[in-house]
Amino acid sequence: MGTQQDEPAHEQAEGIRLLCHACRPLRVTTRASDGKTVLGLAGELDLATAEPLNVLVDNVIANAKRRVVLDLSGLTFCDMSGLRALRLCDRTARASGVTFELTGLSDRVLWLLEVSGLMPVFAGVMPTKKRPGGRG
Repeated sequence: MGTQQDEPAHEQAEGIRLLCHACRPLRVTTRASDGKTVLGLAGELDLATAEPLNVLVDNVIANAKRRVVLDLSGLTFCDMSGLRALRLCDRTARASGVTFELTGLSDRVLWLLEVSGLMPVFAGVMPTKKRPGGRG
């Protein structure tokens, strides 16, 4: 049975949302312009923060006009649960007719995509310059 400390906490102030679980927060900043919503992720994307991120992104996609971009440049950690969360974000966006894009992928995230066999799944949502063998 979990304690209150084990429950994810959601806080929001001026476009910044914290998805917290114990000591591993994921900070999400939101900015929208020109039909595009950019969510900047900072911190750890793992089993503890994946589901709260999916709930947040589902809400953003439901209100998005055309494009949702996840900027991963601030991630300090991402595991397979985090990749699964990103895949669910992509599926939700596609089902809603919203364009989904990942930017700011670290070498670690690219490595995870490669070893997990998910690189082809995400290839269409990454900028060309970050795709292995990509040009640009």
